[in-house]
Amino acid sequence: MAERDLSPARVEAFSDGVIAIIITIMVLELHVPASGATKALEALWPTAASYVLSYLLVSIYWIQHHHLFSFVHKVSVRILWTNIILLFFMSLIPFFTAYVGQTRMSSLSVLLYAVVMFLAGCSFYALREAIAVDHFHGSDAMEMANQAAARKNVISLGIFVLAMATAYWHPAVGMALVLMVAVTYLVPTKWVE
Repeated sequence: MAERDLSPARVEAFSDGVIAIIITIMVLELHVPASGATKALEALWPTAASYVLSYLLVSIYWIQHHHLFSFVHKVSVRILWTNIILLFFMSLIPFFTAYVGQTRMSSLSVLLYAVVMFLAGCSFYALREAIAVDHFHGSDAMEMANQAAARKNVISLGIFVLAMATAYWHPAVGMALVLMVAVTYLVPTKWVE
C-alpha cells in the first residue's frame, strides 16, 4: 500500500460512515405501532430500550474512536486491521438490538447481545493497544492516560462477561449490566480529555 493510502483521515472517514450506517440500520427497526392505544406503545418498550442502549454504546464507541484517532499520525497495517475488526463487531449490533427487542429480552437474545458487546469491547481494546504501540512511546503522560483507559476497558469487559453469565437466568439484569458499562463511559476520563 502506498503511504498516502494509510492516512488517519481516510480511516476515520470510513469508520464514521460505517458507524452512521450502523445507527441508521438500528433506527429502521423502530416501527410505528398500528394503533394509537397506549398498550400498543407499551408493547414496544423492549425494542425502544434496546435501541436506546445500543445507540448510546455505538455513540460511545464513536466518541472514543474519534479521540483515539486524534493521536494517530500514520496508520499502520495493524491499526487498519484492528479498526476493521472493531467495525465488523459493531456492524452486528443492529441485528442483536432488533433480536433483543423482537424476543422481548429473551435469555438467548440478551446473552448474544452481551457477547457482541464483549467482542466489540475486545476489538476496541486491541485498536487502542495498536495505536499505543505506534504512537505513545516516549510520553509518560500518554502512557499513563493509556493505562487508565486500559483499566476502564478491562473493567467494562469484565462487566460484559458478568452480563453474559447473568443473561441466561436473569435477562433484565444482563441488560442492566450492559447499561452499567455505558454509564461508566459517560463519566469523562483523562483519556477523553
